[in-house]
Amino acid sequence: MVDRSSPPAPLTPRDVAGVPSRRALLTAASLAPLALLTACRVRLEDDAPRVPLIPTREPTEDEALLLAAWRASTDLGRMTTGLAGDGVTASRLHAVQARTFDQVLRDRRVPDAQRTSPAASSTASSTAASSAGSTVSAAATGSSASAASSAGSTVSAASSASASASAVSTPNGSTPNGSTPTAPPDRTAVARAEAGAVSPAALAELATAHAGQLPLLASFAACRARLAAVLGAPPSWPAWGETASPADAGLLAAHRRARYHLEVAAARTPAEARAPFATELDRVAGVVVRLKSRGASTGAPPAGYPLPFPVRDAAAARRLVTHALTTLETACGTTWSAGSGSSEAVTTTTRLVVDTVTAGAAWGVPLRAFPGLSS
Repeated sequence: MVDRSSPPAPLTPRDVAGVPSRRALLTAASLAPLALLTACRVRLEDDAPRVPLIPTREPTEDEALLLAAWRASTDLGRMTTGLAGDGVTASRLHAVQARTFDQVLRDRRVPDAQRTSPAASSTASSTAASSAGSTVSAAATGSSASAASSAGSTVSAASSASASASAVSTPNGSTPNGSTPTAPPDRTAVARAEAGAVSPAALAELATAHAGQLPLLASFAACRARLAAVLGAPPSWPAWGETASPADAGLLAAHRRARYHLEVAAARTPAEARAPFATELDRVAGVVVRLKSRGASTGAPPAGYPLPFPVRDAAAARRLVTHALTTLETACGTTWSAGSGSSEAVTTTTRLVVDTVTAGAAWGVPLRAFPGLSS
């Protein structure tokens, strides 16, 4: 049967304008996969080929500083291998630090290529310094262009010096097994590399870290400063500032508590054995005076503080000193986060943690890989 219905009406210009062109359809089809990738937050790794319109991986928070710390702990671990005495402790502590920073980087999925690429870490450093939103000195800004490693640059230099000084000659120029002999590590070079962690530029760089990562990074620096002293090159600290830092209130409260415990310990000790107690009490009391003189305040201190255990004899008094110094170390460390963005606060807290660790050594308190941290 023939359909005798009328033919469709011809398209008007208005109808034609509403139909998408073939080119528009092809463009939309080509952009659809990109829209899906973007919605899934796809990012390319730093070492992946460049693909137009797909963003590359962005560094995580404080990544450059963490990379520099990992490199420094790894290099220092190698440099201290073979050192006798305190060098054995240094090598063990640096091994713990290297594993810790390695795990932090793995948890953030930082590509392995970032660990061996100076150019990549330099770019990451600039990003980290910018995102920190902190103003640092010109020296620190210059050093940030080298992977935020103002502390680590000293390590590299000392490592090179130690390596160049390690070659020794024998009558036949080799060992019985044919390998090139090496001399023991240069203890002085290692000590100077450790001390570089608390140079003015390194401390200013630390202050650019965010509050979440600052305690770990600053604790690493504190350990290195202490190791520098035990290896024979005590660090030179900058002069104390004249105005209170954001960390001062917490530091003042911690030292007031320690002062009270030391006073109790000294009172429970016979006069003829009181000299070391008095020395430590004078040191802590001096910090209280200094912090108060530059404006730190926590209000009126309490009349006393609870004792962790009964103190009735000299033995208990010594235990109380150990407790006071251990508690003071971690209490000082809790103020690092408050110092983010303040070079003076980071310097003050790090210095006082190192001073407490140094004092604790005389009372049997061991140096930890991350002093000032509770765990």
